[in-house]
Amino acid sequence: MKKILAFLTSLLILCLIVALLHEFLPKSSLVNNREFGGWCSMYKDMSARAIGQNMQEDSMLVMGSSEFDHGQKEFYHPRNFFRNTNFSPMIVGSAYNQSLNHAITMGAIAPYAANNKAVLLLSMPWFYPKGVPPQKFAWRFSEGTFNTFLQNEDIPFKLRKNVAKRVLKLLKKGDPQMEYNARVAYKVLMQKKSSKFEKVYFNVRSTFVADRETVSVMTDMFRAGIKPQDRYKIYKKKIKKAEWRRVINKASRESYDYNNKYNMDNKFWKYIYSRKEPLIICFLIKNAHRRKNFKKSPEFKDFIYFLKICKATKIRPLIVMLPVNGKWYDVAGLKKSRRDKYQRKIRMICKKYKVKVIDFKKYDYKPNIIKDVVHIWKEGWLRVNEKIYRYYMQG
Repeated sequence: MKKILAFLTSLLILCLIVALLHEFLPKSSLVNNREFGGWCSMYKDMSARAIGQNMQEDSMLVMGSSEFDHGQKEFYHPRNFFRNTNFSPMIVGSAYNQSLNHAITMGAIAPYAANNKAVLLLSMPWFYPKGVPPQKFAWRFSEGTFNTFLQNEDIPFKLRKNVAKRVLKLLKKGDPQMEYNARVAYKVLMQKKSSKFEKVYFNVRSTFVADRETVSVMTDMFRAGIKPQDRYKIYKKKIKKAEWRRVINKASRESYDYNNKYNMDNKFWKYIYSRKEPLIICFLIKNAHRRKNFKKSPEFKDFIYFLKICKATKIRPLIVMLPVNGKWYDVAGLKKSRRDKYQRKIRMICKKYKVKVIDFKKYDYKPNIIKDVVHIWKEGWLRVNEKIYRYYMQG
């Protein structure tokens, strides 16, 4: 009896602490600052509320993965390239943000969308046979975004249920405690079979999580120097075709810092690959991907969930299939003929769901496009930026 009483007392104290914090903490992450859209932050990615609150009339969701982490200080990165133009990309994604996370985020953010368009940058390594690793998925998983997703009734119940089951399966392997929290949320919001304790636990937990995400975003914004402004500034400058041709041609002609046979940035080649090349090529890389079979990857189903959620929420996505370093993958055993199978499957899925897709595979062997093995840079980013902008400008 004493243990039960002690537990209930502790729970009551916790509830009071959460209530007091909720009362005094900021309720909004709105900053009216264009820098928020291009800002790359894990805390931003994990807060659908912060992203939604900062969607403006010139915003469009641009979702992807680790390519956003590279070259953030270079002018060709979308956070810099579109500055002071009539378009402000709302960048969402970093390493290990893949189809399932983006599906959940889209389901949570869609009601805030300034327009009905979004772009998903698709990376081939997502579709390796095992899909997203459970631990990495748990690392990028957001309870708050998941809770908001489950409550979006624009998305069919069965689709939300199937996505939730996939999430729980990954979290069970990746983070059991997080799986418990997500399962309680699922029971309370979807199954309506939860106990009184689970309802109380969910209410307290969801309030705490929402407040924690807001504080995390605001704190990280402060570190990044993104300050709240009184009014959001709209720019009218459009990027004309001649300007695109000029910057792309300039990037194509420039002599970049590489002189290795794989067209990699020398910083990566020199400090990561070159010293170990004999070992890497002979024992680790050569034919390392020879047995990889794209046909069985669970990532394809996760990608379909993303497309179905877009359809349910009336979002029109543009799928951009990013290029890879063809020379490197040829050595690794994943030759062009096998990569083509992945690309064909993606195009077939997009055709089925009537979604526009752009394939950049023709740049797999071109210099100045890929920085290392899969991350676009310089001319690569400029060509992707052009497609994103043209899609934004379409009626």
